[in-house]
Amino acid sequence: MSIFSRIRPFPIRILLIAFVTLQVSPGLHASSPQESKDIQDITELDLEALLDVEVTSVSRKTESLSNAPAAVYVITNEDLRRSGVTNIPDALRMVPGVFVARIDSNKWAVSSRGFNGLLANKLLVMIDGRSIYTSTFSGVYWDEQDTLLEDIERIEVIRGPGATLWGANAVNGVINIITKHAAETDGWYFKGLVGNYEKKSGSIRYGSAVGDYSYLRGYGKYFQRNHFEGLGNQEAEDEWQGGRAGIRFDSQLTAKDSLMVSADISGNDVNRRVISPSLQPPFRVESSDNARTKGRNVNLKWRHTYSPLSEISIQSYLSRTERDSPSLSDIDTTFDLDFQHIYSGLGSQEIIWGLGYRNTAKKLNESTYLLSVVDTDEDLISGFFQDQFTLVKERLWLTLGAKIEKHGDTGSEILPSSRLLWTPSSEHKLWGAVSRTARTPSVLERKADIFTSVIPPETNKNPHPVPVKMAIKGNGNFESERATSYELGYRYIPADNLYLDFTAYQTDYEKLRNIQWGDAQLKGSYLEVSGSPVNQGTATTRGFEAAIFWRPTSWWSWDLSYSRYQQKQSDNLEGYLIGPNPDNLISLHTMLDLGSSTDLDLWVRYTGETETIDALTNSRGVIDDYVTLDARLAWRMNDRLELSLVGQNLLEDSHLEYIPEQFTYPARVPRSIYGAITLQFK
Repeated sequence: MSIFSRIRPFPIRILLIAFVTLQVSPGLHASSPQESKDIQDITELDLEALLDVEVTSVSRKTESLSNAPAAVYVITNEDLRRSGVTNIPDALRMVPGVFVARIDSNKWAVSSRGFNGLLANKLLVMIDGRSIYTSTFSGVYWDEQDTLLEDIERIEVIRGPGATLWGANAVNGVINIITKHAAETDGWYFKGLVGNYEKKSGSIRYGSAVGDYSYLRGYGKYFQRNHFEGLGNQEAEDEWQGGRAGIRFDSQLTAKDSLMVSADISGNDVNRRVISPSLQPPFRVESSDNARTKGRNVNLKWRHTYSPLSEISIQSYLSRTERDSPSLSDIDTTFDLDFQHIYSGLGSQEIIWGLGYRNTAKKLNESTYLLSVVDTDEDLISGFFQDQFTLVKERLWLTLGAKIEKHGDTGSEILPSSRLLWTPSSEHKLWGAVSRTARTPSVLERKADIFTSVIPPETNKNPHPVPVKMAIKGNGNFESERATSYELGYRYIPADNLYLDFTAYQTDYEKLRNIQWGDAQLKGSYLEVSGSPVNQGTATTRGFEAAIFWRPTSWWSWDLSYSRYQQKQSDNLEGYLIGPNPDNLISLHTMLDLGSSTDLDLWVRYTGETETIDALTNSRGVIDDYVTLDARLAWRMNDRLELSLVGQNLLEDSHLEYIPEQFTYPARVPRSIYGAITLQFK
């Protein structure tokens, strides 16, 4: 019996009961977080100190950014504020090697190092260690992740494999969105926003101490966003609105024990126009496909420190998401439990190991495209082990590790990696890595029957007098896609105000998904051609990523990044692209402090020409390269009140970034201007 057969949708009152239960007397506390360490505003850090900012996503332990043996990039809260972005996907455009394309008002294609698309399936995304991956298509519903940006401490982005620590589906990257400790959000925070696309948005948050060593915050957010423009100057009818609310509780229970508990609820109304296949002339139907989404989650993490050399942590979360539209009805409930132990008492070695269990119950109901009900209940059991050896003190480190996962349907996966870090001096840091990763099959690939299209009769593709129905049937024998990645990185820090980071990589993929079609079968008034996903494709991707940070003065900074990407795929994948990715990406973000109370921020981006396939015509095409400019001007009247004016995509009235691989119309990203007012006080 599934664990979910005994769990009902959980209300926030569960968390409130936990708060009451977990209150402890002041006598059990040794020190508060503010007494044990200084909570420093990252905006006050110079570049040298910024490189020592601690990251946790590379090795599942705390380490400085400059010494992490991986291609890691950190988006700070200050970066988020001064970029003017209003959502997480657009913020990821800052990261070299990460491809972000706006599909319409409420959808994005986001990937790392290739394989981009609305249903991108090789990128693992987490919020405070809670995976927001969906097993429906092995990806992320980005329109459901509209959290309060002000509460994000940083976003850690690993380009390249992270499967040894984080498991399958962390094939080409890991994104960990880390929110602030509740002690850092003391007092009231309000933000209001009005614009032509960002029609209106309002956020409120309040945080306070609860006792001597515990902290609690709560927030709420509501937004309305306008529609984009279709290719024929008609409205894309893709406007959306939604809201979310949540709380976070942090407590230093004892001198050696800390606890974090958070919970969120959300709801969205997401609009779009779709073209559905039909067996009646004109063989496709245009209609609205408005979706309503709901989400809720509770996340708990407990950490116990035995000594400076030994620490354990246990994290568990329960989440439920519902997505209801004519084209897709998706209900997903996930329970996850994770244990980790860090031990560095072996002299030149540091060991990290852990165990994990996840249960996912999913139901997909019949819809426009789905031909049958899919009801699944799957377990995932995992364990990992990583050992870091100091080969030469303060100069050379070798890290070996592997993760083993046992999936209920697809069997076991072994995901090893090795990483080497060499620091001949404090100015030069070189690292290399070889990793083996896998992408496990999605529910749609293994168990769903999908009505994809209709080929009209008496056409070039169908000379028969009756239409042809195209359908993809799930393949229960579909296996995991696999990849081997090779990386080489170099960091150079010649001065306190200059930092250069370079990475080159190559990844070889095997057992990639392609569709094997069968023969046409007469089904009365039409022919039917069925296909199934099979593991017959191969591909190789390679690229180069560079990031340069320069701060010539205390009031002026430059962040420049460049990405070069190439791909080669096997002939049996020629029917579609393994990802519509531009060959070149350039991002330049400059931040100026015009006096003590005024900020000016300019962000220029270049996106190279992108080859794509139009699902409506099943033909290849090209999206032209484009340049965008975002600008933000902010004025602080005092420590409490800030007024800002933001313009996005200022160089053109609109531009095209993506042609959907599904039956939806392309939309052009418009010029956007909004004004915002921010007020905060204790």
